[in-house]
Amino acid sequence: MPYICYMHKHKRGNGITREKVIDAASLLFVEKGYNGTSMRDLAEALNIEAASLYNHIANKIDILFEIISEIETACVKHIKEVEVLQIPHIEKLKKIIAFHVNLMMKNYHKYYVSITEWLHLDSERQSDYVKVRRVYTQDIEKIIQNGIEAGEIKKVNTYLAVLTILSSITGLQYIHRYNRDLQSEEVEQEMIITLIDGLSAKNTL
Repeated sequence: MPYICYMHKHKRGNGITREKVIDAASLLFVEKGYNGTSMRDLAEALNIEAASLYNHIANKIDILFEIISEIETACVKHIKEVEVLQIPHIEKLKKIIAFHVNLMMKNYHKYYVSITEWLHLDSERQSDYVKVRRVYTQDIEKIIQNGIEAGEIKKVNTYLAVLTILSSITGLQYIHRYNRDLQSEEVEQEMIITLIDGLSAKNTL
């Protein structure tokens, strides 16, 4: 069953801003993919002339970079806030899971684009993204490792644990693609239960 993205058409020239261009692009990148989306497609979705787009954005790759940077910045900011909280490490992990679930549920298009289309960035920005992503993953690994040492979390491979958590959250895309009627709060609680129960030292096989 193909995923069809129905975009709101703007009245011609009516209040087009850089933010609206970015939002419209994220919808199209999910529907058609980065390579399958042209500046003409974006202009048509916004109901403006293609030439008018360049008043707001230089080129398509800058749009992609801005989408990815927005999500990347939000993730880094959040984990830095979580790291300094005086709470158990497993509670920190719950907060990280909840944060990513909420991004996928409430900011789906940008989140999805950031994790699927980054390979289309130019080599320099792609390299920067990979470095930030690696540090971010390592930060989550440290929280898990600290939880293991504190007796809160089972002895697991921390890298595989992070991979499992983030991959599971990526799978939530199908809630959007197949229009499942699930509330963000419900999904958040179910994901925390499912993922944390497997890691909690209180649940030993």
